[in-house]
Amino acid sequence: MPNEYYLIDACSAYIEGKDAHYLAKEGYAVHYASSTGRKSDYTWHRLTTPEMLRMIKALKLSMDKAKFLKEHHIVAAFQELGRVYEYAVRSRWNVGEGIFNYNEHCETSLGSDIMSALAVELVQRGYRGLLLMEVMEVYMELQSKLDSQVNFPDARELLCKHFEELGFEIKSGAYRPLYKGRKTPAIMMGGALPRDIIQITEGSSEVIINKIFGELK
Repeated sequence: MPNEYYLIDACSAYIEGKDAHYLAKEGYAVHYASSTGRKSDYTWHRLTTPEMLRMIKALKLSMDKAKFLKEHHIVAAFQELGRVYEYAVRSRWNVGEGIFNYNEHCETSLGSDIMSALAVELVQRGYRGLLLMEVMEVYMELQSKLDSQVNFPDARELLCKHFEELGFEIKSGAYRPLYKGRKTPAIMMGGALPRDIIQITEGSSEVIINKIFGELK
């Protein structure tokens, strides 16, 4: 049977290799990576401790030692490395000790922060289907107010990244849904139907813009 330190060291090697951090309240680890190597594909990945357990057993330990690895070895490794946090937030400002700030641990930009905040806000409002151009119009007004200097093509790339992370599908080209008798580019949750598309009213747009502007200014 391998000693405790050997097992914790194996966990530490995996954690440092991923540059991962453990969020105690959420009960999972996060790391920032790109599956393709492209800079535009970098995003936050989540791993539960059971998932990490399987990974470390398969990648860092021989079969005769892997059977002794338990979840408490992973948590102990995070503790030794000083990578345990209570919970996580996204903020452009400094946060309290023990709170993980996603924005401090990745290469982010104001333009990306705006799109992330917009995507989260629309999800929280319960939207399952949206007209793509209306979302882009809200974003472009926000980025102009905050002077993020993002052009339209780059904004479209940010939209795909952040909305797809939250479960939306970009329906454009041949996949445009039929909306009010016309094929129209849309952003839709998986399983959503054209009848689920909701237009963003002028009043709603103003409320959303003012809220996000207040959070990010």
